[in-house]
Amino acid sequence: MGITKVAFFVYFVKDIDRAKAFYTDVLNLPVSYETPAWVQFKTEGGTLALHLADAESTDVTNEKAGGIIGFQVDNLEQYAEYLKQHNVKLKNDIRNEHFGKLLDIYDPDGNSINLFEPAHVAHAH
Repeated sequence: MGITKVAFFVYFVKDIDRAKAFYTDVLNLPVSYETPAWVQFKTEGGTLALHLADAESTDVTNEKAGGIIGFQVDNLEQYAEYLKQHNVKLKNDIRNEHFGKLLDIYDPDGNSINLFEPAHVAHAH
């Protein structure tokens, strides 16, 4: 008995429609469940949910108020170019580490997203 995987991750957002458009139209995540204040995306590693923030109780403008979700990608350089074409705000340049490549970006509400390409991924040229 114990933790076996990430089940879900929730970001609080100011504009649920804008946030949903970013995650569906730019990041291409499929919606699995939706209400007026909640949008849920199913990915292989777990569920990402967006929850409409209560303006009086949740400060979504502070990066430390939320968390960071990490998505694995097949080709980080190619995906970074795609994101730039969609005017996604990059937090930094791609970093090469012994375990792979990393890039941090922001969603429209300023939530941090980490993109990760494992070192073992081989690209066809």
